[in-house]
Amino acid sequence: MRFTTLGTCRLADPLMTLSNSEFVRDQTNVYGYAHTAKEVIQQIQFIFGEHIPDIYAPYITSGSTFVQKRNRTRTDLWIIEISSQKEFILDNYYLQINYLARHFSKYKELLNLFWRYPRQEDLTKRHLSLKAVENLSQLSEDDLNFLFNAYVVTTTEASLREDMEAIVKLLPGQIVFVPHVNVPTNNGSFIARRVELNRFMYSIACTNRYNLFDPAIPAVQFGVNRAMMNNGSDLNHYSPEFTEYLGSLFKTTVLEPARASKKIELNVGSSTTAERSLTSQIPEYSFAG
Repeated sequence: MRFTTLGTCRLADPLMTLSNSEFVRDQTNVYGYAHTAKEVIQQIQFIFGEHIPDIYAPYITSGSTFVQKRNRTRTDLWIIEISSQKEFILDNYYLQINYLARHFSKYKELLNLFWRYPRQEDLTKRHLSLKAVENLSQLSEDDLNFLFNAYVVTTTEASLREDMEAIVKLLPGQIVFVPHVNVPTNNGSFIARRVELNRFMYSIACTNRYNLFDPAIPAVQFGVNRAMMNNGSDLNHYSPEFTEYLGSLFKTTVLEPARASKKIELNVGSSTTAERSLTSQIPEYSFAG
């Protein structure tokens, strides 16, 4: 059985260990990690043949060019992670924040200026600030184009619903959506944006009957301090032990049912008694039926 993952290292790493003769992880034409639903759609369109000019590669992929193969074997299962609401847009292409930060690592002050005026309505203020910066001429035309014209849009529930519906229409085979791992910080609070995005995803998955695998529940059961890096202080990266555990959980709950040609049953809005005992550590939307 062939499966493809689209998302971040939190999705890729647990499932990478499962790629063998039994389960083949096929990443043909996947050019890199993605965070937003819009990035995922762009990635899917590229997988199936749409072109992205190489001038955008430094802001979208880890390479300097896009590599696209014509023939791709059909994927049986798509596992899609959506973990951010920050859509970086340049010339109608969606950029990836980590590649963007790495590309501008030598010009952090310019990237900070971008962050002071990130919205489309802030472009005039940004332009005025950029014109006051010395030595802008040392940057390439493409980098200047980014600094002067890129902007950020925040995903809303309505736009996310449209995007998830578009993803389902674009992809053949079964689909499982994965939200960000929304676990508490060391002081017991939650990251507000993460709570909001995951609440959107739960609502949409409930309404549209989409499969949704929430890594927060096994992370809390495993123990947040053990599941996340740096004794639970890094809420963006899994520990090696939890990565392996999560991979085995994906195998039993997602990959094996898909391989057996059965419909995957990930009941959004329901939970076991054990999971309900953890409600103090997971936002209530995880259990709202």
